[in-house]
Amino acid sequence: MSRTYTGGVWWARTARATLRRVAALKIIARALLFSALILVTPAALLLAVVAETSRGSAAGYLALGWVATGVLAVAGWARAAVVGVVASTCGVAVLLFTVPPAEAPDGVIHSTPIPFRLSQLVPEIDQVKVGLALAPRVDRFIDPLQARRVARLVLPTYRTLGTEDRRSALAFGYDQVFGGKERTEHMYWTSTSTRTGGPALIFLHGSAGNFLAYPALLSRLDVPVVCPTSGFGLYLDRAATADTVARARRFAVETLGADPDRVFLAALSQGGQGATQVAHDDPSLRGVVLISAVVDEAAMAAWSGPDVLLLHGAMDRRISKSYAEAAVAALSTSTASVSARYWPTEDHFLLYAQPTEVVDAIRSWMAARD
Repeated sequence: MSRTYTGGVWWARTARATLRRVAALKIIARALLFSALILVTPAALLLAVVAETSRGSAAGYLALGWVATGVLAVAGWARAAVVGVVASTCGVAVLLFTVPPAEAPDGVIHSTPIPFRLSQLVPEIDQVKVGLALAPRVDRFIDPLQARRVARLVLPTYRTLGTEDRRSALAFGYDQVFGGKERTEHMYWTSTSTRTGGPALIFLHGSAGNFLAYPALLSRLDVPVVCPTSGFGLYLDRAATADTVARARRFAVETLGADPDRVFLAALSQGGQGATQVAHDDPSLRGVVLISAVVDEAAMAAWSGPDVLLLHGAMDRRISKSYAEAAVAALSTSTASVSARYWPTEDHFLLYAQPTEVVDAIRSWMAARD
């Protein structure tokens, strides 16, 4: 009897300890869920409010539905939470049918296939609107007034593109941010030129990803333009960047009919880091265009690359005019021709603010070397 009783006490103590652990795990799970709700709710609410496409609005309200379901779960209303999960899952399933195909539709901007990601539920124009609304809170270089100005500048371009019919390459940037590799197999391209054997331009995007607005703005050049995607746009791997540019160059020559000896390289913002590294190592490029760009200082100090055109906003707070002037000074000791133009009243978003002037400057500079 004593053994049986002792065993019963042990089982009772073990059961109570297990129940305490389960209760503690429930508290931790609820705390984590509550924290996630705090993070997700503002973005979901913002998307529901600012989205201008039906798919973007639906995605915002569905996200709020998941938030409500989480609140019910935290509150301990299990049945209501189950109903919420079922309803929200059905909503997501319906929304999945509206996601455009991997191939871009016919038009000015084409692309290699973009794989599916949940972010494709939200058209790029709505991702941009949410990003600009949040930017003043997460980026010390962007104030609310500037964010509203950028929205006024860039959104009309998206509205003419019909981005609800296209997948967004920004998904590759999200992959890298959340621990994935810098995927570089995707590229946008545009070619309104009918001649073959002419020049072409390869464009490296800046940080935050390969926005569809870039090839749309650069299509005014009337030469083949290839815009490869490099994940979030950090350009940390020199060899990978060189491979990306080489692949884009082959595409421009073999598919778009460009002259292999008349390929120019352009870059915006952080893309300048990759562009100056690649051009330093490969002087066969016809020229390099740097727009509001970061540069590789070691490459600039020992420049053996092609001619350089630097376009910069004098009011740029992220990459100052003095930084750009120092880059020009470093290049002055090389044999390359260096041209620089500064816009006195423009900032880091020069390409959006003055697309016609920027494109005209690039066109004239390329023509002088064609």
